[in-house]
This record gives sequence, structure tokens and C-alpha cells, in this order.
Amino acid sequence: GGAGERSGLLLRAIPNSTFSVFNLTQLWLTNNELEELPPSIEMLSGLKTLCISGNFVKILPAEIGSLENLERFYASGNELTQLPTEFGYLSNMKELLLDRNCFKDFPLQIIFLRSLEVLGLSDNVLTCLHPGLKKLRLLTTLEVDGNAALEAAGAEAMLRSLGG
Repeated sequence: GGAGERSGLLLRAIPNSTFSVFNLTQLWLTNNELEELPPSIEMLSGLKTLCISGNFVKILPAEIGSLENLERFYASGNELTQLPTEFGYLSNMKELLLDRNCFKDFPLQIIFLRSLEVLGLSDNVLTCLHPGLKKLRLLTTLEVDGNAALEAAGAEAMLRSLGG
């Protein structure tokens, strides 16, 4: 499979030609000026790694849920407040980095990602975690530091109650 490297070009949109590379397995769009992922992202069905860290993305399209081969989604440093319902369909997801976003509520879709090993939610504005995290049997790394309300509520105790 191929790799698409489009980091640091200050792209405001993903070039249309990207969507015609059907064997693309990695797409790195780090440190650009993207405000959205287009619904046509679903055309990249072979993607295993998608990195949109360091952009201005506020919302993800429902179509992201059709990327059934996606194993790594790096979206740190954006403006996300929620995940689409369809995100829960990404059953092969192993690494999910959502640090430095704007999540107030724990994204419930995460508890359906049964293959998840690494979850980064540091530096958001989370107020609580979800007991459903216990169902993620393969989860080895959970990063939630930098969420002031969580820390005030005793995140350590919450993590212990999750069996972490």
C-alpha cells in the first residue's frame, strides 16, 4: 500500500487527487489548516493510519465509520467536541489519539472499539470517564492528564475503579 504525506503544507482542503489512490494505507495530514474531513474520505477504504493532528477540525463526517481497516487515528490538537455515532463501527481501531481537543463529554463511541490498545484524551475538558472502558480488554494505555475537572474529581480513583 502507499503512503500519502501531506504534512505542514498548510492545506485548507485535502486535494481531490488523494481520493483516487485506492490502495492508500496511510494518510498523514499533520499541521495543516484543515477545518473538516470530507465525506469522500470513505473512498480510502484501505486506510490503516489516518493522522489529522494539528489542524482545526471541529467535526468528523459520519463516513469515517466506513473505514473498516482503520487501526490508528491520530487527531490530537484539533477542535473536536464529539465523535459521530458511526465512529463506533471502527472495530479494528488499536490507537486513538484525541489529546488537545475540546471534549467535555466522554465520547461513548470509544467503548465499542473492542480492539483499542491506546487511548489518548489528555488536555481536553472532560468531566468524567465511562464505566464502559472496562469492556476494552486490550486497552493498555489510557492518557487523561490535563483534564482539570477530571483531576479535581479524582481521576486516579476513577481509573482504579475501571481496573486500570
